[in-house]
Amino acid sequence: MPDLSALIEDLWERRADVPATDIGSATVVDQAIRLLDSGEVRVAEIVADGSQFGTVKVHDWLKKAILLKFKFAQMETLEVGPFEYADKLPLKRDFHQRGVRVVPGGIARVGSFLEPGVIMMPSFVNIGARVGSGTM
Repeated sequence: MPDLSALIEDLWERRADVPATDIGSATVVDQAIRLLDSGEVRVAEIVADGSQFGTVKVHDWLKKAILLKFKFAQMETLEVGPFEYADKLPLKRDFHQRGVRVVPGGIARVGSFLEPGVIMMPSFVNIGARVGSGTM
């Protein structure tokens, strides 16, 4: 993602001067969040380096995209059954279609990735998180 990462890096450098209402900038950030949400990219990954465990590589541009998302997102009230939330990020949906089991009390934000086979017990999965198959 060299082009998108460069756009995010540029936005990050100019973040103090970019208004929260800038639709074009928000759209660029949303592209990065969609990639996280779909599992196409991840904030951190293990890279083989010849050692027993490998090295953790962090993609700073994705961390910056997450932080920028909070700048451009507006606070909204969400109602889920009897529960009310006031937040800037929507909740993930379509768990069954994604092959993820969620029991009551399991919550995941958009921008997190849950592999098929995840079982979410009462928990909170934040934006940028990646949960592997078979995890409960």
